[in-house]
Amino acid sequence: MHRRTHPSRLIRGALALSLVMTAARAIAQAPPAPPAAAEAPATEPATQEADSVKTRKARELELKTMPVARVANLRDVVQFAIENDELVVRTSIPTTDNSAVIIGDRPTLMSVAAHHAEGAQGSPYVPMYFMLINHEYPAGGGVAIAHVNVVGQRCQVSRTWSDESEHNTFNVDLIQDDAFLEEGDDRVRFYVQETRGEEQLVDLKLSAPNVTELRRKYPVESMRYLEPIFRDFGQASVLFQVNTKAAWQVLGAATTTKPPAELSAKLDALLVKLDADDAKEREAALADLEKIGQPAALLLMQRDRKGLSEEQRARVETFLAPYKPLTDEEAAKMRGNVEFLLMALSTDDNALAALALDRLKEVSKKPVAFDLSATGQARTEAIAALRAKLLPSATQPATTRTFIKSGSDAPAPAP
Repeated sequence: MHRRTHPSRLIRGALALSLVMTAARAIAQAPPAPPAAAEAPATEPATQEADSVKTRKARELELKTMPVARVANLRDVVQFAIENDELVVRTSIPTTDNSAVIIGDRPTLMSVAAHHAEGAQGSPYVPMYFMLINHEYPAGGGVAIAHVNVVGQRCQVSRTWSDESEHNTFNVDLIQDDAFLEEGDDRVRFYVQETRGEEQLVDLKLSAPNVTELRRKYPVESMRYLEPIFRDFGQASVLFQVNTKAAWQVLGAATTTKPPAELSAKLDALLVKLDADDAKEREAALADLEKIGQPAALLLMQRDRKGLSEEQRARVETFLAPYKPLTDEEAAKMRGNVEFLLMALSTDDNALAALALDRLKEVSKKPVAFDLSATGQARTEAIAALRAKLLPSATQPATTRTFIKSGSDAPAPAP
């Protein structure tokens, strides 16, 4: 009779496997030995493609030896969410030590292991232990392997890509973990390494207290290297839905469109009341500003406040604080950031998306066709097509940029 592996042994096994995977990636990153002078490189691409086919067949044979986990869609296998600024992984896969995944009637190159936490019920559930491994084999050769691992409180999402014909390796790791942290350490770490032969093209070592803060501090790096991983799982919007207040700060505060006269007159009256002798009148004026919300914030961001009293300036800043998640310097940089503008196109606020599209046309200096009425998957695919057109590939970054220490360190200048 089959005996189920105890979860504690699985956890220990997972940690050991994690070390093996890390070692394997390190080996993969090691520069290959130079070929002998007499070797003819002309046959190398065909050889590498043949090797890729062999590796794929070996993976298919491996999956055929496993029990099957049949699901309706990819979200039944893995579902991502941001809750309380943390990355949360859920699955609807029943407890299994290791199973090959079939979506509908379509076999995949994906395997999954999953165990409930003790006493947990329902589906989808947050697993105590979870390991997803998915292989992809591009037509031209090479292999890309994505991992999603959960062991207790530790969560890791990674993707390794290699193309031996070009001697390229590309690794992305997102780790969320409380273990082994010293005072002041960030619990979320984000690593990106790319090598081509002996040349190190990218070496990012970033960190933040949580996933939300990582995206805020490093929107360019997050969008360029993390978003494609979650997009492959059909869930990019979960982690990369734009912060609308930040987007309005970046785009709305810089617009030259004249505000409605009625709104301007109302704000003029409220500004006067913010300097009233009666404290209750000042509080009422601030409450009225908060009722108007974003439109009032945009107009006040544009206004010259030199003629206001200290009391007025203080209350205006109090009101604006929630509408300015970015510093003025960060907002100015984002106005010229193509990744941020592409992210802003995903918003459901079409007025904001229209501003993002106009700004994208100015910044890219290329024709940009985008249907603002598109929704759902059609909108996601249209943004992905624009990204491919306007940005260098995620595996071919425009510059070599190295972050030597923690996420709070400034980047070394590009060579």
